[in-house]
Amino acid sequence: MEKREFFSTFFRILDDLAVNDGECHLSVKDKYEYNFDNGEINLLRTSREFRVNIAIIVDHRKASVMINKVDEISIKDAVLDAIKTCETVESDCCYKIAPHQGEFYFYKGEKEPDLDKMYDVLDVFCQSITKEYPKYNILQANFLYNYEEITYGNTNGTYIDSSRSFYENLFWGSAKEGDKTTSSNFSPLATSNIDVPLLDQGDARFVIENSIKELESKPLNESFIGDIIVVPFELLNFLQCYSSKFLMDGSIISKSSRLIDKLDTKVMSDKITWRTLVDDEQMAGPMMITSDGFVARDLTIVDEGVLKSFRLTYYAASKSGFIPELNDGYNIEVLPGDKSLNQIISETKKGIIVGRSSGGTPSANGDFNFVAKNSFYVEDGVIKYPLTDVMFSGNLYEMFNEAEEVSAERVNNGFINFPYVKFNNINITG
Repeated sequence: MEKREFFSTFFRILDDLAVNDGECHLSVKDKYEYNFDNGEINLLRTSREFRVNIAIIVDHRKASVMINKVDEISIKDAVLDAIKTCETVESDCCYKIAPHQGEFYFYKGEKEPDLDKMYDVLDVFCQSITKEYPKYNILQANFLYNYEEITYGNTNGTYIDSSRSFYENLFWGSAKEGDKTTSSNFSPLATSNIDVPLLDQGDARFVIENSIKELESKPLNESFIGDIIVVPFELLNFLQCYSSKFLMDGSIISKSSRLIDKLDTKVMSDKITWRTLVDDEQMAGPMMITSDGFVARDLTIVDEGVLKSFRLTYYAASKSGFIPELNDGYNIEVLPGDKSLNQIISETKKGIIVGRSSGGTPSANGDFNFVAKNSFYVEDGVIKYPLTDVMFSGNLYEMFNEAEEVSAERVNNGFINFPYVKFNNINITG
């Protein structure tokens, strides 16, 4: 069934069953994947993921059903199941379908890749690592081509059709020398350009070179209050925690967010500007439709330290009285600063460079206690040595308020474009 025919059938069934408010996301995702394992490229796999997500509102009660078929019987059964579910859920007048926006068409990328070129690109990537970094072992590498078609329609007359494609490379590995071995690490990349070697995109070299340095890791035998310099990919983890605790649905609806009354107020260092971009040429692929059925728009979350917007769904915005943010948070960037990473390190009296971290979920007020991994000790402006696991703790709200420096260099892995950021007054425990 063609897309237009599918949506016509869907709307007719809703009308027959006296359902006035309904919407549907129809998605088709094709993947072409090469795997590198045990020293060779040994698998080409193709797959198709087909999803139909139907949602309806009846008497201010909302229900959704996911199916993977588009025939009329399956559509009708799905709507009937949703109607039954609506009878069991609580009524809430804040449930809404996205308003009328018209028709929009966004197409970018090719449906199919050049598989021979993909093979050659992955082969060059793996051989280059083996040649340039003999102490580093690739445990596994997955190189994919993703083609996605996402179409949205609702009973208010909105119809949005989109497609996008991009390559994705994810590898895991560790360094080994004699009887010394490092813990495994990884590097994700999304890109639309494979004419540039994969090894020269994203943070691949950074991850590999640091892994080799970690063969000489030492414990930190002291505790102190100092600085942390967070690498770009780890900065994403901190911003996700920050969003969850202060900016997104749960914390705003429950009014537990420390920022609920802070719009247009300084909440971070004025060195930080944080945005999400719908379709930026530096990113791998656009995301033109939000999960709520809106045409996506660029969103500035923090502008030179000032909070400009929350990250709310249509429902949460209606529930809390704020405006919905027409962006699901893809393609994130933090603008660069004016000091090089080397200069930032040289001005650091005592602290650690955090490559990645693990730990529990921060508390509602932003207190956290993490374990730093793939990290390095800095003293008197010099990187002294790599560290075994080190604890560090602080508060997300205070940490971002006290961010001291943002690097001029950024790392772009296709879905984030982030600098290094230095934070002050962090409890570091060896």
